[in-house]
Amino acid sequence: MNQRYYGMSCMGNDRPLARCAIPIAREVELWLGKEIDDWHPALAPLVFDDPNSAEDMPWIIQGHTIVSDRLKEMIEQKFPGHAQFVPTQLSQNQVIQAYWVVNWLHVLEVFDLNSVGYYDEDGDYQFYDARPAIPIRRIPAEVHVFRPFMLQSRQVVSSTFRDVVETHGFTGPQFYDIPIAME
Repeated sequence: MNQRYYGMSCMGNDRPLARCAIPIAREVELWLGKEIDDWHPALAPLVFDDPNSAEDMPWIIQGHTIVSDRLKEMIEQKFPGHAQFVPTQLSQNQVIQAYWVVNWLHVLEVFDLNSVGYYDEDGDYQFYDARPAIPIRRIPAEVHVFRPFMLQSRQVVSSTFRDVVETHGFTGPQFYDIPIAME
């Protein structure tokens, strides 16, 4: 089967916002693709602006992914080894529900950094194009969700992953086309 790839987001102007204040040092850990051992739900308190808006993947501005128990279970079952789930707490109307911060475990070096950007005078890497094309040949067939190295705040998913999420009717995840280089 020929895979297509999509960006995955949970943002949307017509959706209620949730806030999850993960300390920046811990947030950076989530971008590295390595398992995290010392985590406690109090590290990631989750609050919805609208208490009646709990979705399977709430809109979080910070660039990480939060999922419901239901979505977590599907990812563990259908895509084992793609994510580690660390607990958060959702407090709504004095009821605590379980939600999970997703630590995506695949960070792929998909870009030839010499051809898609440069290091500026401060030593920070700058892409020539804000949305560089991802060479499809650099995506292993068994990987269905990954973060591109140097763009770890983004998540890329396969059409297989997108189709499973849509078929199960999960609320929140949104998929958009991204540039893919077929060569």
